[in-house]
Amino acid sequence: MTTALELQTIALREFTSAGYAGTSIQRIADLAGVSKAAVLYHFSSKEELLTAAIEPALDEIETVLERLHRAGDQGDEEGVRAFVTEFVDFLLRRPLEVHLFINQSRSLREIPAIARAESFMTGIAQYCQERLDDPEDRVRVAIALAGSAYAIAASRDYGPFDGDAASSPASEAATGPEPDGATAASAALISSTGFEGEAVRTSLIQVMTEILAPTSIARRS
Repeated sequence: MTTALELQTIALREFTSAGYAGTSIQRIADLAGVSKAAVLYHFSSKEELLTAAIEPALDEIETVLERLHRAGDQGDEEGVRAFVTEFVDFLLRRPLEVHLFINQSRSLREIPAIARAESFMTGIAQYCQERLDDPEDRVRVAIALAGSAYAIAASRDYGPFDGDAASSPASEAATGPEPDGATAASAALISSTGFEGEAVRTSLIQVMTEILAPTSIARRS
């Protein structure tokens, strides 16, 4: 029997590749090889399925952004690097969700879970406006955060769902010991397009840290 987590995996991949509006419960059922009723047994609507698929990522990014505020308050290099490391690991672990947030949040903002994602993005912009006085600092933070997110999201192959891919291994940096369905869908992409591995992770952390180094985030005492 197809589990709720397996349905989330399939749905998240399809929401990303075909778009939320272009995906139906019937399509998800067909991809899962089950009846529409079987999907509705777990999720009463497409919105409920989307919410279940992305909420773990939203909880993670909320924690990561709390680190940004702490790093800014403390102004220590170690805190900035810890934030950058957590942020990069989040991007590598959740490329599907990041892609969806970047490309579909405006059209789906009436969905509470998507509105929550958009509020995080707005919060980053407000943080830059309110706490970074230097326009150059604001640009640096925007490039570091948005640039790395877009690089990860744009590097993936978001083709039609491949049931076999959902069980593919991923790099250790991008997966947890017991990934949820959404993480499994994201992790399946990490080894498929070349923008992967510890070398890429290390490079992203280094480049982001270098971009942020001259900003007041790292200079505060």
